[in-house]
Amino acid sequence: MTNRYLILLGIIAAFMAAVTIAVSPGERKAGDTFVRDSYLIQGLDPDKVARIEIISGEKKTELMRESDRFLLASKYKYPAQTEAVNRLLYRITDIKCRLRVTESQENFETLGVAGKDATTVSFYNDSGSRIVGVVLGNQANDMKGGYVRLEGDSTVFLSSDPLPKIQNDFMDYIMSKILPGLFKDYNKIRVEFGGKACDVTIGEKSLKVRSLSGAGISVSDPDGLEQSLETILRTKVVDVLPFQEMEGAKTDLRLTWTGKNKVVYSLNVLQKLNARYIVVTADVDYQGGELTIGKDEAEESLREKEKLLLARDRAMEFNNEHRGWAYSLSDDAMNEIRGIPPKCSL
Repeated sequence: MTNRYLILLGIIAAFMAAVTIAVSPGERKAGDTFVRDSYLIQGLDPDKVARIEIISGEKKTELMRESDRFLLASKYKYPAQTEAVNRLLYRITDIKCRLRVTESQENFETLGVAGKDATTVSFYNDSGSRIVGVVLGNQANDMKGGYVRLEGDSTVFLSSDPLPKIQNDFMDYIMSKILPGLFKDYNKIRVEFGGKACDVTIGEKSLKVRSLSGAGISVSDPDGLEQSLETILRTKVVDVLPFQEMEGAKTDLRLTWTGKNKVVYSLNVLQKLNARYIVVTADVDYQGGELTIGKDEAEESLREKEKLLLARDRAMEFNNEHRGWAYSLSDDAMNEIRGIPPKCSL
């Protein structure tokens, strides 16, 4: 867990504490007069949330807390992105109620707060008891809000604002791209395939391809090569698997990306039977020994070493995120990536 993630969790915890204080005076109780624009959830403490369950129709996503972050219980306990969990917490706890609509359960399915159209987000404590659940229904046709109720409660409210979009797919809670950054953020890409290799240097106007022997390679379709390489930076993961399931897989293609920020990313395409998967690691573009900063270090040297230290931290964070996992891409994306070696005359 990096400091950045801890800060994010601290921010959402502080925000939720502020919400608790702000809405407590307007807390609704049985028999109370309804308070317009009061919060639907009154004071949810995120530190007490041990599990989050999202259900819409037959689809279900389950998040479980482990230490100071959430894991996707419904997907091999893959680490969920803290930003995505924070966004879910914020969207649910920020729902305010404009009107009390009905308490008749006969209207629930029509309003979308029951049945296949409903989306239910439930929060549980570490003993497995439900803290609170929210059922989100349809958006209202002639008003800007939507229909919502608390799980286990028959009172349906019209929200003050349009209901938030709630993601209910594991892909919404994991990293979306294989490699970070844009094409222009890299200097060089090494392509290794079938015992051969070449370096693709990214220039300001064009790509230059050279074999490792130093000889230049004529590329018949440089635009097509650049498009295939950029595909890697645009494509999104469609599935994730524990690395141990890659036992017996062979490396089909390796692409090593050297970034301008001194981080080197290695992307390995593994083939197992008729399927291909991606495994990624990171390192630092530095061939020296241990990095030390002397008392009288020259300014230029100091800047270079600071850049390397930042690169080391980024590489460590990347490896901590992806170590032990293999990723699957769409067939179109994988075909585009596997088309790179022929375009480099490998």
